[in-house]
Order: sequence, then C-alpha cells, then structure tokens
Amino acid sequence: MLSNYWVWILEDDEGCQFVYRQTLGHRHQLKFFSSFSSFQEALDASTPDTAPAVVIADLMLSDGCLIRLLPEQELRRLYELPVIMVSSIDDVDMLRFCFDLGATDYLIKPFQKAELIAKLDRVLKRKAE
Repeated sequence: MLSNYWVWILEDDEGCQFVYRQTLGHRHQLKFFSSFSSFQEALDASTPDTAPAVVIADLMLSDGCLIRLLPEQELRRLYELPVIMVSSIDDVDMLRFCFDLGATDYLIKPFQKAELIAKLDRVLKRKAE
C-alpha cells in the first residue's frame, strides 16, 4: 500500500532511478527529476497538496552541482523541506556544508537500500509528529 506522502527525487542516472523505484516505489509515491531546472519549475508550481513531503537530491545533476546552481536564498528555500542529500562525495567538509545549509540527512553512494529506507522513514515520522 502506498503512503500519502510524495517523495521527489532529483537523480539523472537511470540506474539509480531504478534502484529508488525498486526500493521505495511500493511504499511511497515517487516523482523523478533529471535536472534541477525541471525540479525547481515543479516546486514553484506546487501547492501544499502537491508539494513533496521529502526530497532526495543527488548533489551532482546533469545541469551542475546542486549547491552551486542556486543562490544561497534559493538553496535555503529548498531546505525548508526535509532534504536527504545523496552523493558519491565522501568528504567531511561537504557533509558539514550540506548540514549547515539545512540538509536533513546525507547518504554516500553507493548506499545500502536498508539505510535509505530507514533514513526516509525517520524523516517522514518526524514530519508526521
């Protein structure tokens, strides 16, 4: 049974999109974006009823690095939502930077499916409280 929550995923790699579908698709409503520009358009057009409950965002997209694409005020607007950052960058300074901006969590690729599920469930549980 699908939850009522929308999970928006910024991921341009089709193989990774497959993993997300396989891991989360039977539990949550998923919406994929291959570029930040398409994500931002959808986010700008969203209403409280259609907005995502959580965003899973790959740090590096086809149109650039997420944190370099946005002016600081727009990046902070993104982080008004619960955001789980995903990246192959295993660097403590990058983790700190994302957390300082407001990221809810950070996953390092390749991640374990169970870790993704647990982190997403934790974020959604907090949102429901």
